[in-house]
Amino acid sequence: MTIKYEHLKNYTSVFLSMTGLRVGEFDRLAQDILPQFEAAENRRLARATRQRAVGEGEKPYLDNRDQLLLTVIWLRQYPTHDVLGFFFGVSHRQSDVISDGYSPLLEQSGRDCMKGHDPGRKRRRSLEALLKDVPDLVRVVDSFEQRVQRPKLVADRDGWYSGNEEDAHRQKSNRGRE
Repeated sequence: MTIKYEHLKNYTSVFLSMTGLRVGEFDRLAQDILPQFEAAENRRLARATRQRAVGEGEKPYLDNRDQLLLTVIWLRQYPTHDVLGFFFGVSHRQSDVISDGYSPLLEQSGRDCMKGHDPGRKRRRSLEALLKDVPDLVRVVDSFEQRVQRPKLVADRDGWYSGNEEDAHRQKSNRGRE
């Protein structure tokens, strides 16, 4: 499982530790910022120099509220973008792009706690440092199964078998092809 607003809001102490905001405060922030972000995004998509038609390109994995949450956590905790991407199930590049998109809007909102100042590459926080300061976060972050490339030969592949029914079905259907 990755961090999503709908899940994290149920852990109020972790939410407060990670964002510096209570859930209600974050909701009010989202009501103010999300319309501004959508307007800025529509302007970006409608620009004359755009190479793709509106609606083309990769769709974002995170909805706007989760993107805002990612940015607020980044501003509050300053984890590396690898750590941030891990928590939200996106690449480190996507987490960087998302935080760059929301940061100016948060700074313009007039909230002092939302002003970005990158502490510098050497001062960004690793996963270990973040988990040390917010130990309850371990209870929120769960893992998810990832596909593994397995050997083609059945004898070699048996060592990789996980016991998952889907894997067993796939293994049986592949045996006829070898």
